[in-house]
Amino acid sequence: MNADAVLTNNRFGAYEIVEHLIELGHTEIGFMGNEDVSPSYQERFEGYLLAFRKANIKLPDKKWMFRDIIEKDKEVYARLEALDKQPTAWFCVNDGLSYYTFSYLQQKGYDIPKDISLCCYDNGDLSRLTQPKITTMDIPISYYGTRAFEQLLWRIENPDVPYQEILIPSTLLKRASTHYNVQNQI
Repeated sequence: MNADAVLTNNRFGAYEIVEHLIELGHTEIGFMGNEDVSPSYQERFEGYLLAFRKANIKLPDKKWMFRDIIEKDKEVYARLEALDKQPTAWFCVNDGLSYYTFSYLQQKGYDIPKDISLCCYDNGDLSRLTQPKITTMDIPISYYGTRAFEQLLWRIENPDVPYQEILIPSTLLKRASTHYNVQNQI
């Protein structure tokens, strides 16, 4: 479809939150998402990879990269249960996956964030329901509507200008689900 688009800067946001985990000493950071569901999830995976490359850190074991996971509690539980060892941190592409991950880890007796740090993207309700609350990238939803409306008005006045893709930054909200990892100091 030929149209202007107002989007989240997913790649940089994911880079920023994974960089936060790296700064806390984590190098074994799992990825949980499904790149086939949304281009934004693919961009978030690219940001995840970029954070490792920029920090000059070897990528974690691929067994911790769930790039095709279905956002259902039973699926998340089964994939996590199949691991012989958990990473020291998880980055989930959205609140739903982080909520299921949080629930599984808590049921298995892991202390979040002491044993495993957890973070996600979107800052929806689910990231605020857990105790501790989940570190996340906040998307300014109300600004999206304002910016889209402004772009629509501008487009009416400028119909022949090439279509634009406008990237809105997200903001890192450091909450209590991430913790300094003394075991993996870099």
